Amino acid sequence: MEDNFKLQSEIITDVLSKLHKEQEGLVIDKPSKAQAKLFTDECFNLLFPTSLQKNRCYTQDEAHIYNLNNLLMMMLLPVKKDLNKTIDEISIEFLSKLPEIYRMLMKDAKAICDFDPASASIEEVIITYPGFFAICTYRLAHALKAIGVPMVPRLMTEYAHSMTGIDINPGAEIGENFFIDHGTGIVIGETCVIGNNVKIYQGVTLGAIQVKKELASTKRHPTVEENVIIYSNATILGGSTIIGRDSIIGGSVWLTSSVPANSLVYHDNKIKIKSQVKYIKVACGLIKRGTKYYLAQRAAEKTEGGLWEFPGGKIEADETPENAVVRELKEELNIDVEITHKYEPYIFSNENYNIKFYPFEVTISDNEPVLTEHQDGGWYACCEIPYLKLAPGDRKIYENIFSCSK
Repeated sequence: MEDNFKLQSEIITDVLSKLHKEQEGLVIDKPSKAQAKLFTDECFNLLFPTSLQKNRCYTQDEAHIYNLNNLLMMMLLPVKKDLNKTIDEISIEFLSKLPEIYRMLMKDAKAICDFDPASASIEEVIITYPGFFAICTYRLAHALKAIGVPMVPRLMTEYAHSMTGIDINPGAEIGENFFIDHGTGIVIGETCVIGNNVKIYQGVTLGAIQVKKELASTKRHPTVEENVIIYSNATILGGSTIIGRDSIIGGSVWLTSSVPANSLVYHDNKIKIKSQVKYIKVACGLIKRGTKYYLAQRAAEKTEGGLWEFPGGKIEADETPENAVVRELKEELNIDVEITHKYEPYIFSNENYNIKFYPFEVTISDNEPVLTEHQDGGWYACCEIPYLKLAPGDRKIYENIFSCSK
């Protein structure tokens, strides 16, 4: 037991030594995800105490603000050298913005309640709607970013992203009465500008055309003007792309250029009934005689009942496709043949056919006649197999199968 403990202790020491050596120069003394989560939740609970199912109380609200102030200061300490203001100045400026943030959020909640027929009340929107939580977190994070706080705003919106599936960069500019329905999969980029009364549905991407580091300081994401509706899974890309006011962007639309005001943009759905694919098995026997090649084949098509049927004949229950060809050469042409080599199966498919070839070679006596009905470039078809039509395209397939181009 002591030996095992000693061994484990040595291994742990060795692992930590190597890990610390690799981590030299990497200092992650930054605000934590846990702090950002707690701060975001506490901000939400201060603005909307119904989420805590408690009555309004001035003393509790005052204590709540002191707590928020302490949480914010704790997150700012690790990045204080990157701040252009003191921690106290930033804290006071952020707290002073809360009434205006609350006013905008109530407009957002009302817009959602008014436009979504499934919502019963503003309270329901505030407490249950993931879109509203994402908007709330964005507006809080955006206020901090506007003050000049690094990292913390992104931690906050990534927390909302993990909770809702909605990714709103805190650098985006979003106007009043913002509506998100469902929300999962929405992406709003850092330099995106969104006007008032805009409605966005799940899966919408407002992104960049190019993702290059040298473009970090440029406008990479689109501008959406007032009163625009963007339906699910639409993708709008590019910093110069402008969606004119009062426009409607339909579902699954892809846009990389601007559209004027009052536009209706929709994805043109084309419905094509695909033809029923025919499944065919082909046994094909190659007969070499001098410089000429003869071909005998048997093709079977799969029926709706799952059976394989051959035109003008059938494969017996106890025989393979190859043996069926050999049998028919004897029955139809009175030619005795012997299978000398089998090739790997070859598959040819397109939108109408899925054909699997079973190729093989046979030998016949030089005295045996081989009658033909079709000749094309050195390929011959046994004439008593009437359904074989060896067109140039077919010949190419057989040349690929047997690797004997003529």
